[in-house]
Formats: sequence, structure tokens, C-alpha cells
Amino acid sequence: GGGGDGDGDSDGEGGSGADADSGGDGGSGDGGDGAAASDGVHGVRGADGGAVVGDREAAASPAMGGGGATAAASLAAAAQQADADRQEAAAATAAAVAAADAEADPYTRSCATRRVVSVVFRPAAEALPAGADARCQRRRHLLAAMTAYLHSQVAAGACADPVLGEMLLRLLAAEGSHAQLQLLLTQRILPDSVPLALSLFQLAPEFAPAADFGLDVLKRLGAPAQEALVAELLQQQDVLAACRVIRSLRLLAFPPRPVLAAAAECGSEVFTAVYSFFLLRNASCRGSASFAPEEARPSRNSPRPAIFFIPD
Repeated sequence: GGGGDGDGDSDGEGGSGADADSGGDGGSGDGGDGAAASDGVHGVRGADGGAVVGDREAAASPAMGGGGATAAASLAAAAQQADADRQEAAAATAAAVAAADAEADPYTRSCATRRVVSVVFRPAAEALPAGADARCQRRRHLLAAMTAYLHSQVAAGACADPVLGEMLLRLLAAEGSHAQLQLLLTQRILPDSVPLALSLFQLAPEFAPAADFGLDVLKRLGAPAQEALVAELLQQQDVLAACRVIRSLRLLAFPPRPVLAAAAECGSEVFTAVYSFFLLRNASCRGSASFAPEEARPSRNSPRPAIFFIPD
């Protein structure tokens, strides 16, 4: 039996003879299993091995393509998460600064707010790229930080800086974000000030509700701020807007002569409209269209209108 195994092995390795085949088949069954096991571990060599490798490469190629798409999606998700983290960090920083301002005395709080605006927000706004692109990441982060800072100041009961509110309004108006601007004005996040109201009146041709928001700001500011805004509108030769403010806020005691003088510089049609406006004001308030003696008497330094309109 031992000899037969030996013959079978040797003949099997040589590959010749019937006895060798039978001996190899009969005596080397374990050897065949070992060869199969060996082939299973190390892979099939030769032609079969080439076919297996080719199949593995073919199977790996779509997996690699899918892996590329998955990697792109992962990068996009990571970028969005980083953007959200930056905005959250900006909001947290603004909230912490506002809370610290609220705990300080009014003078220190005001100084700290002005320092934040002058050192942080104003240089960042001036460093923005040219052109009001709403998709600019730097612009979005700055607007988010400014909005969060104002939100936190209002929530903490601190006095918000009107310069920052006007700056935020101009940035939002430049890029056409009227919906966000309207939300901030409705929630009264932007602090009331005469420059804010003036900017709202200037924005009215592009955003119609801005004029109503400007009137609301003036109503909350009171008479001195209202007269200051009318004077500023007259200086900018926006006479019709000044008359709109006078009519809406019922500034009946506002002197008509500076308004008429500014209207005379804008042409005959504007002057006629403004003169008729004051005649109606006189009629509704005094029962007569004529001006009062102190209103009709020109002062030494007041300019004289170039065109006069005499009512029937």
C-alpha cells in the first residue's frame, strides 16, 4: 500500500501511465484536497486566474464610480455643516458680547457697542468684494453676524447701535434682500434713528413699503427727529417726500417758506404742487387758504421763490 502511494505520487507528478493515473487518483486524494485548498487561498493561477482578476476589476470599477459620487456628496454635506457651524459660532459670539454689554453700565455699554461696530463690522463691510452678490460667502457670514448681534442686543435689553442698523439696511438693500429687510423692520430689530428713516425714504422707489416703515420710525422718534428729517429731505431736494412726511405726521406747525424755497429750485411743476399743498393745509387747519402774517413775511436770509401761484 505504501509502495502504491509512492508510485502514484511519482507517476502523477510525471503525468504518464495508467497505473500512475489510477495510483495518483487513488493514493493522492488528500493531496488533491490540499491543492484545492491551496487554490482557494492563493487564487487560481493561469488562464483561470486571469479571468478571476478581470472579474474582480470589472466588479470594482462601478464601486469606484459610486465611491466618487459618495465622496462628492460627503464633501458637500461637510461644507454645509461647516457653514452652519460658522453662523452658529457668529451668533453665539454676538449673543455673548450683547450679554456682556447688558451687564455693563449705559456709558460702558454704548462705548463697547461703538467699538464693536468700528473695529469689527465696519472693516468687514468695507472689505467685501465689489458688487452686491447675495451668494458671496463672506457677505452672508457678515450679514448673519450683524443680524445675530442686533437680535441678541434686543433680547438682552441693550441699546442697539443705530449705525449698525443703518449699515445692515444698506447691505440688504444693495443686494435686493427686501423680504429679509421687511422682517427685520417688522420685528423692530433695526434701531430707530433719523438716518435709518432717511435711508428708508430713499429706498421707497425700489421697495414701496419702505416709506411706510420710515414714517413708523419717525412716529416713534418724536417731533424733533421728524423736523430734522424734513430738513434733510429738503437739503437733498426731495421736496415731495418732505411734504409727504408733513402730511402723514401732521406737522402743521412746520414753516412753509423753506419748503417753498426748495420747491422753487426744482421747477415750476414741483413748486405749484407744493404751493397748492400748503393752501390745502391752511384751509383745513384755519378755514382760510391764505398764509399767516408770520409765514408770509420773508426773513432776511430766506431765498425768494422764483415762481408764484395765485389761487382764484
